[in-house]
Amino acid sequence: KVMYFGIGGHPGFNVPIETGLNFNDYFLEFTNNCQPKRIHFSSDGFVEGEPIEFQLKEERILPLRHELFDHDAIVLVDMDRQVTLKTQKGSKAVRVTYPDMKYIGFWHRPHTDAPYVCIEPWSSLPSRKGVVENLAEQPSLLKLEPGEEYTNSWSIEIL
Repeated sequence: KVMYFGIGGHPGFNVPIETGLNFNDYFLEFTNNCQPKRIHFSSDGFVEGEPIEFQLKEERILPLRHELFDHDAIVLVDMDRQVTLKTQKGSKAVRVTYPDMKYIGFWHRPHTDAPYVCIEPWSSLPSRKGVVENLAEQPSLLKLEPGEEYTNSWSIEIL
């Protein structure tokens, strides 16, 4: 039978990366300019509403601050497929490249000063809030016919 599925990652990175810096010194920078849209989620983890434009500084930078995650993860679509966690005040960085993933999530525990950020490449999204539908009708799920194979890759570079 056809198999419907989604895959993704949940790597987290200590921030600050270097001694003497703090969380607010860091930012996430897409390699190329982009104009992503943000996917919103209900409090119980379902996709809710339509994606809305998400402003990046200079069309590629998301400055980190703890309050950014107070309303849970920031999940984007229509963005560049490479992002780097970095700072202007240090020399170390982490780059995540996800050419086959349609979505990227950024997260840390809400309402905390958690010393990390997760950079999460995703191939698909959870179900939509209040919509019961056949898996074949869920818009972002991947599907694999019997006997077929699926390959996907993403990478983490420590710079």
